[in-house]
Amino acid sequence: MDPIAQFQQLVGARAAYPIVAALLTFALQVAKVSPYTKVLYAKTPVGWRWLTPVLAGAAMGFVHGYQTGHTLVGALLEMVFGMFGVGATSMGIAAGLRESPIPWSGGAGGAKPASGAKPAAS
Repeated sequence: MDPIAQFQQLVGARAAYPIVAALLTFALQVAKVSPYTKVLYAKTPVGWRWLTPVLAGAAMGFVHGYQTGHTLVGALLEMVFGMFGVGATSMGIAAGLRESPIPWSGGAGGAKPASGAKPAAS
């Protein structure tokens, strides 16, 4: 049996999502400060850093749906579960809003407007 199937059997089908979310959160935090990866992390546009955990969750969910023998629609539904189960959990709601294009806690992506700059009109 392959290691992924053993892992899923060990922790249950959807119980793997929070575990992977915690590991992904840790990995992204290390990527921010590691001298090997912080340059690559800094190249990711500030308002689009939420995409990494969401895509990782989508990939995990789709693969899980495919491995369990679901139809394409079922695998896509599992992909949505993975996006929320892994992506949203690893980001957290506040961090997701801070990293999104929505002007949350400053400008888009959480960037503070430069001092003296006027905030964008709504």
